[in-house]
Amino acid sequence: MNVDDFVTAGLYSPDAPGAADRLLLLRHLVDAGASAEEMQAADRAGLLPWVAVDRLLADATHGLTREQVAERVGIPVEFVDRANRALGLPRLSGPAYAEQSVAAFAAAAAFFGAEATLQFSRVVGSSIGRIIDAANSLFAHEVGADLQASPGSELELARQAEDATRLLLELPATIGALFPAYVKDSIRRLRLTDQEPSGDVRIAVGFVDLVGSTRLAQQLSGRELAQAVGEFETAAYELALAHDGRIVKFIGDEAMFVTPDPRSACAIGLGLCEMASGHPRLQGARGAVGFGPTVAQDGDYYGPVVNLTSRLTSVATAGQLLGTVALQTAVEATSAGYRFAPAGAHTLRGFDEPIDVVSIVRGTG
Repeated sequence: MNVDDFVTAGLYSPDAPGAADRLLLLRHLVDAGASAEEMQAADRAGLLPWVAVDRLLADATHGLTREQVAERVGIPVEFVDRANRALGLPRLSGPAYAEQSVAAFAAAAAFFGAEATLQFSRVVGSSIGRIIDAANSLFAHEVGADLQASPGSELELARQAEDATRLLLELPATIGALFPAYVKDSIRRLRLTDQEPSGDVRIAVGFVDLVGSTRLAQQLSGRELAQAVGEFETAAYELALAHDGRIVKFIGDEAMFVTPDPRSACAIGLGLCEMASGHPRLQGARGAVGFGPTVAQDGDYYGPVVNLTSRLTSVATAGQLLGTVALQTAVEATSAGYRFAPAGAHTLRGFDEPIDVVSIVRGTG
């Protein structure tokens, strides 16, 4: 397409402000393979610079149709659709399926059962979606905000978005290279965890919740709040790693972690409370830790010990770490590094009887 074609398509006017920049963008999009119809539709929506990203994604999306992959793998098309829904994807009508991935899904279904494999697929899909959402947020906060503050040309926006998309599309290869190390570490921690005859795992679980977060949201800008909470999350990951634990998830401004060692649970919980207390913007944290049999499923943990520990978090005051009597017994049997003091009996939602609670501090006896 030449300049006259751009004018005829209504995409370019030589007399319009920023005409030179618009022409550079149009030529860039044509070089990327965009058609006049694609550019016209995007221009009407105010998204012309994003056509470059659409072209990148179109080039990266390839494979087999759902019918083709079902035939090659030897499974019903309906099973492909179920797997797709479990992964959180809409039905992909075009050639977007990988035979290897669907074959692996079918093999897992034969080994573990279809329903268990579908449930695991939901975890995988949710995790991938969260990674991509985090990447998009990173672009919006770190690049998009700068572009809004100092708007550049449409071509500059297109190139920034293309670069970010290329990085995102390269992420699976990066994860793949690291994946064996994650598997090795997970199996190592699994061997440290006591397995109950019922199949439950005996593990320490903890929750640490930021206090005053509603007030904090009113006092700080969105970027300042995100930075402060991000520093809390970073501290949680680093403390968990240092003490052989794992961050299970963040529930709003609350961190949930597990570790095979109840002493490590005390270290992580106290460390997070201390970090928040000394932070220049955060207004402190409170937490609770417990120990006992839990149900490990889909990367999360369930059961009375988890419920009890979560409820205890709301009883703690700023800077305080509470614990269950079972955790105190387990720690005192193996270490003198922490001191426990009675913190009363509390009636907690979902529990018929008051629960005896202890407070935890560092000490030598």
